[in-house]
Amino acid sequence: MQVIPSLKPFVSGMIAGSFATTVTYPFDLLRTRFALQGTNKVYNSLSHAVLDIAEKEGIGGFYRGLGSSITQIMPYMGLMFFSYEGLYSLIQRLKVF
Repeated sequence: MQVIPSLKPFVSGMIAGSFATTVTYPFDLLRTRFALQGTNKVYNSLSHAVLDIAEKEGIGGFYRGLGSSITQIMPYMGLMFFSYEGLYSLIQRLKVF
């Protein structure tokens, strides 16, 4: 079975976006929690936040909400890779650059 060539960049973008989001999600979660704590400081430092989340929520606490982020990033990155490859091919055929 042959994959439609134009789908390869789309699927590659979806996979790349999912992987990148999964790897960086704990850092994004920490950034979000620090931004939302306001004047009532829940976390005093980065190490305090990491230890508190790990203790109270477990390792899964660092990935809470990952599913919705991946659902959002997959079509975005798929379309971005697809568009890039399509425009690159068009420019090559037209010999614009």
